[in-house]
Amino acid sequence: RIRILSLVGCRIEDALIQAIPHFKSLEDLTLDDYARDVARVRSVLSGVRSKLKSLSISNVDIGINELCGSSFERLEYLTVSNSGGVSNEFLAQVALKCPSLVHISLPGCDRVTDVGLKHITQLPSLASITLRDCRRITDVGIALIAAKTNIHSIDFANCVQVSDDSTLLLSKLPLTSVDLSGCEKLTDRGLRFLSEKSQMKSLRISSLPRVTDLTLVHMACATLLTTLSVAGCVCITDESMKCISGLTSITDLDISKCGNVSLQHVAKIHQLQTLRARGCNISGEGLLYLEACASRLQYLDISETSVTTLEPLCNHRLLQTLNISSCTRLDDNAFVQCITKLPLLINFSATQFPNIGDLSHLFHNASTIRSVNLSDTVITITSLRTLAQCNNLHTLCLSRCVVQAGSPALFRFTNTSMLRHLDLRDSTINDGFLEHLGHLEIVTFISLAHCHDITNAGLAHIAALPMLEYLSLCGCSNLSDVGSLGRLPLLRHLDLGGCSFIADLQPLGAVGELRHLSLGGCALLTDEGLAHIGCTPRLKRLDLGGCTKITRVTTLGKLEGLRHLGLDGCSLLVNYSLLWCGTLPLLEHLGLRGCGRLIFFDSLGQLPRLRHLELGGCGSEAWSEDFHLAKFGPLPLLEHLGLRGSRKVRNVSSLGQLPLLRHLDLGGCSLIADLLPLGAMGELRHLSLDGCLLLSDEGLSHIGGTPFLKHLDLGGCTKLTNVKTLGKLECLRHLSLDGCSLLVNYSLICCGTLPLLEHLGLRGCGRLIFFDSLGQLPRLRHLELGGCGSEAWSEDFHIAKFGPLPLLEHLGLRGFRKVRNVASLGRLPLLRHLDLGGCSLIAD
Repeated sequence: RIRILSLVGCRIEDALIQAIPHFKSLEDLTLDDYARDVARVRSVLSGVRSKLKSLSISNVDIGINELCGSSFERLEYLTVSNSGGVSNEFLAQVALKCPSLVHISLPGCDRVTDVGLKHITQLPSLASITLRDCRRITDVGIALIAAKTNIHSIDFANCVQVSDDSTLLLSKLPLTSVDLSGCEKLTDRGLRFLSEKSQMKSLRISSLPRVTDLTLVHMACATLLTTLSVAGCVCITDESMKCISGLTSITDLDISKCGNVSLQHVAKIHQLQTLRARGCNISGEGLLYLEACASRLQYLDISETSVTTLEPLCNHRLLQTLNISSCTRLDDNAFVQCITKLPLLINFSATQFPNIGDLSHLFHNASTIRSVNLSDTVITITSLRTLAQCNNLHTLCLSRCVVQAGSPALFRFTNTSMLRHLDLRDSTINDGFLEHLGHLEIVTFISLAHCHDITNAGLAHIAALPMLEYLSLCGCSNLSDVGSLGRLPLLRHLDLGGCSFIADLQPLGAVGELRHLSLGGCALLTDEGLAHIGCTPRLKRLDLGGCTKITRVTTLGKLEGLRHLGLDGCSLLVNYSLLWCGTLPLLEHLGLRGCGRLIFFDSLGQLPRLRHLELGGCGSEAWSEDFHLAKFGPLPLLEHLGLRGSRKVRNVSSLGQLPLLRHLDLGGCSLIADLLPLGAMGELRHLSLDGCLLLSDEGLSHIGGTPFLKHLDLGGCTKLTNVKTLGKLECLRHLSLDGCSLLVNYSLICCGTLPLLEHLGLRGCGRLIFFDSLGQLPRLRHLELGGCGSEAWSEDFHIAKFGPLPLLEHLGLRGFRKVRNVASLGRLPLLRHLDLGGCSLIAD
């Protein structure tokens, strides 16, 4: 009689597969590839005999063949997320075989295009559609959806090609829920059409840098609105909050990273239950404004603000989640007294406090607190003992904590501990502490990374935790014997990276559930020691980077399910080592950077699913001046290619055969001058050309044909004089021109058309002296000007040279020898990193 079945995070065993056909009443099925075993997921689908109404599948590359049959004909809700199997043809078949669909959700299925949407719109009952992170969708596809007059819910978050033209069409639909977060082309003009809709209940428009107060001014008529998110809309101010303060129906408000917004008007929204105000303009006693919300507020995030007291929260008796991380102006003892008055507190985060004081009275009600995060704090042993007595504690994060007044070994949990997640990275713990973990009978996650005092003796105590699935011992440099880990039957993720004394992996052969194994930097590991890895048949991810004694890895050919393999820095690998590739048909990631002896790569053509290939620093004999992908065979799904340091390569025309390429690293390829082939790569997001010494202005001009480029590194391209062509790259966020010593002043005019730029490196551009156009970069966070033209700087340094830079966090002025007065730097409230090295006249 089972009607709803969720198998998320489960190991699908044979007994379950055999039972599925007997669930005749099953209507709602949820699956994911938690165990990285697609065959078993498909077996579950093929075994369904009931008439499903709802099906949700994530992280599985399924095809339409898995959805054939009468069991799926009555589907009303279909969710397929992060699946490479969802294509336009898939959607065409779905429209035919599942005609009753009301809701279709395809987040992260990045093969979907406008053509696929044409098929979806043929569904007569379609009312809700989610295409989050489907970056190939354009205004053309949105126009097709807008023709479906009964659609009331849309989610096009991070569909970066959606523009204001789409919102005009969508505004004609009876929409009640809209998510357009990350659609960076949208402006006030387009969003106005949506914000005026009176029936709107949920509106999410986060991370839209071009949105201003004008968008929210028109929302006064949205009297049914319950959820509003404008996080990261940096141009929003208190004026917006004043306009929406009359919308008392709002219960969930996210204004995170809106640095110009305070709580003055927000608090007038009396029905607020959830408020996210991370990084907002909240100072001193700014929480006093929240008194009006005291009777309802349950979730509050005020991290990274300048509040000095939490006393106004004492009356918030329903508060369950509180995040005060990085509120460094809070008085430690005072805030502890306030929090003790919150009887229902469940989740508490207070990271990055220099001295959190004594928490022995903080968690007075041990039956409520479930999650505590005190990372990067100084904490007393008394406080640790208090935490250990919280019988219902589920998650505890104490990474990078310094424990005062006593030994961490005195910190022991009770016999009734419900702890499942324990993070102690970079903390001052030792074997004595681990001895008292035996009471954690149901813990599944433990991170002890970089706890340098742990030895083999301490590791033996870990083996007594029968439910442990995740264990990180990365950087525990005193470990040499992992024999005790063979007694962990459910262990799936093991990180031994940097454990340089480990050489024998034989005990791991008994860990049959192991899926993820990191051995990067295990410098003593040899071919013989690696041979035992072949006994872990379910391994999906293996990192052997920096294992410099390994010469051949043929034993890995037994790992048929392997998807990720890192061999970077295995400098002794010989050529025939890659012959085993033919037995790894599921491999998606292969790292061979720094494998200097490898020169033949023919067997890579047997990896049809390869998406990430790193070859930087491989044998120089492998690359002629004319680079040919034919060396590898067909790689139709390749998204990342690294060829850094391939100094003989001059011609990269064959890269045009990689239509899905998003990340290309050609740094140090000093003979490359012609980028014409790259102009056809419409999917390119990240391009590194630093050290391409022959690249000229003419060669660079073809970059304008890559409209979605976000990261561009041109450092050390010493022939460049003018980069105005970069003005076409409206999505660019990171631009490095460090060391481009011939750049002339008017080169920066292009900045005016790069509104999303967050990182700009101009270090060593000695001819640049005018920087007025930088004021047109409202999102700039990192600016490096060290070594720019000395004529630009008088003794009295003025930020006015750049214009307003309200979000600037990093400023480099190294070598400005004329600068004496830096008083204007006080106008940069968020500045975290300031380099004035070599400014020899600065005294005040």
